[in-house]
Amino acid sequence: LTHSGDTDPYKIAQIAESMGLIGYGGGIVSSDIKTVAEAMGLSAEEYRFFDEEQNVKTENVEKQLLTDILDSGHVLMVGVFGEPFGGHAIIISDYTDEGFVINDPASRERSEKIWSYDELAPIIYYLWDLSVPK
Repeated sequence: LTHSGDTDPYKIAQIAESMGLIGYGGGIVSSDIKTVAEAMGLSAEEYRFFDEEQNVKTENVEKQLLTDILDSGHVLMVGVFGEPFGGHAIIISDYTDEGFVINDPASRERSEKIWSYDELAPIIYYLWDLSVPK
């Protein structure tokens, strides 16, 4: 987003750790993503597709929401749960006619694949629209 090339998963983890925001078992807890993004100079609008009290997925993200956010020049950070990702966050940076371009910090192989909406929608539980404030 900033085109500085100086941000990677390790640096983000360092920022979160310095703020005391690394959750149990490692990683950043979903409720702290916006705080960490803002500490990095980004805006983050959160969308939830999961009811934490009832521990159920409530709905699938609409494809139009994903493409509208990407068309506005923003990127998506999504919390995914289920195969093949397990439970962690990935970045959706673009889309093509075939599907969505992702960056999975845990897998170069998954990052090289184009993912269809039908593959991603059922496993997206959280979404953050990340942008540079104006």
